[in-house]
Amino acid sequence: MPVSPLSRAFFEYYDEYLRKSKLSDETIHYYMTEGKKYIKWCTDNGLSPASIENIPEYGHYMREKYSISVFTKKKSAIGTFEKFGIEIGIFNNHPEENSYKVQPYTDKEITYLKTIMLAAGKNVTRYRNLLAFELALHGLSLKEIVNIKPTHINLVENTINLEDRVVPFHVENDISEYFEKWHASRSEADGKQPYTFLITTLHDPTKPLRNSVLLKSFDLITDLGSLDLSIERLNATHLDILIKSGVSDREIVKQMGLHIKRLPEMITFVRSIT
Repeated sequence: MPVSPLSRAFFEYYDEYLRKSKLSDETIHYYMTEGKKYIKWCTDNGLSPASIENIPEYGHYMREKYSISVFTKKKSAIGTFEKFGIEIGIFNNHPEENSYKVQPYTDKEITYLKTIMLAAGKNVTRYRNLLAFELALHGLSLKEIVNIKPTHINLVENTINLEDRVVPFHVENDISEYFEKWHASRSEADGKQPYTFLITTLHDPTKPLRNSVLLKSFDLITDLGSLDLSIERLNATHLDILIKSGVSDREIVKQMGLHIKRLPEMITFVRSIT
């Protein structure tokens, strides 16, 4: 399903993007309005808003219609709109290649993957890997997972407190269990508790685990279970859980975070199969 810049989710995501740039409310409103004007111009002229080649054409249209001062202001707004579109993968001259089709896991698949993970690997790393699995199931990126700190996990409020957002635990989750068992296994193995990063190497609890090591452990589970285990599919499952829980698109954007470059298209696709 090709991404649609006309969707409500797209503009709620754009609004969040602008607010993180610390622009004034007036500027945000202006940029949002100019983005919608571009889309209307494309629609009125039978053009695709998702085709980046239409941005310069729209610039020529504005240049002929407005004074230099007004044109300069509008061009700046459209430039930001274009930058945002590029960052999240909206603009593509071949929209059919940009279709988001990552399927969320079913409840049975999640249970199956956890069962395989509980039976595989070393005791000392098993719960570390399961904790990483659970964090990805709450929408965290690979970078966020390997750099998360123990202080980011609030077991009282049941939240993951990241720099750009707060993610509540799902009703059904194993974060507390995996968190505590990983700490206990580390203490039993080498007498140390992880104190800088949460997902750490075994020999140095002050250093985060390398991306490649975590991905290799996920590849092992994929081979053992004959079911692909990926952070992208776990992220998509997090979105599926939020949608089924009745969470609004605006709240979804806040919980998913801006690290997911194709979130509007992701929301559209998952809603279509939910």
